[in-house]
Amino acid sequence: TPSPTEEPAVTAPSTPAERSTPEARETDEVASGGGEGPTVCLDPGHGGKDLGKTIYDAEGEIIVTESELVLAQAFELQGRLEAQGLTVVLTRTEDELVNASGEDVNGDGEVGEDGSSTELDDLQARINVCNAAEADLMVSLHINGSENEALRGYEAWYTEGRPFSEDSARITQLIHDALAEEIAASGYETISRGWADDSMLFPGDEGTFDNLVLTGPSVPGKIEASQMPGVIAETLFLSNEDDAAYLQTPEGKEAIVTAYESAI
Repeated sequence: TPSPTEEPAVTAPSTPAERSTPEARETDEVASGGGEGPTVCLDPGHGGKDLGKTIYDAEGEIIVTESELVLAQAFELQGRLEAQGLTVVLTRTEDELVNASGEDVNGDGEVGEDGSSTELDDLQARINVCNAAEADLMVSLHINGSENEALRGYEAWYTEGRPFSEDSARITQLIHDALAEEIAASGYETISRGWADDSMLFPGDEGTFDNLVLTGPSVPGKIEASQMPGVIAETLFLSNEDDAAYLQTPEGKEAIVTAYESAI
């Protein structure tokens, strides 16, 4: 998952109003429908060989994966949003990476081993789906995980410094607050890890990226950026026993999907 797993809860920033301030490539993974309202691009994280956080039984068999849980959430959310007249695009509709064919989508000359996708190519493919749809909003659905099984709770991230960052901050706060409300209303007790811009995820790093790729700016030779407000949400920890149990219940799915729906 694209957020830190060992850090303490983030501190919510001030409200957006108080803060200072390519041509896309369509893929066969696009699935859209709905009315004539704004277009929302839903990005169920991971897929295919990239399972995301995974729970195994004592025999090493898979019990549940992040990739399947967020895809199920995305399908349910798509139906609800379309019923309200929104147009919805999904970056993936199957248990596959978006760049399932392993192409050099970002044009950096690098491809994965054995015909698989590199992480950057798959992220670029997701961005391209949203850009090709001329989406008004991108929401990337994730579930957190950590080697520290005590970590739990929900959080959400956006990128500051983009032309539409105020809108990105707004949807990030709305999703965080809606998760707090819906999870509590369902009777489950966990914690808020806050919402924030992603600059705190890269303290002093000297790597290629200073932001989360999906919501960040273009990086020449590496990534052509998304062209709409966006948020990456981490709804609880699959590595935490209590959070994981709740995530697999109908009540958990209902609370999370309803939170996304009301925020959007």
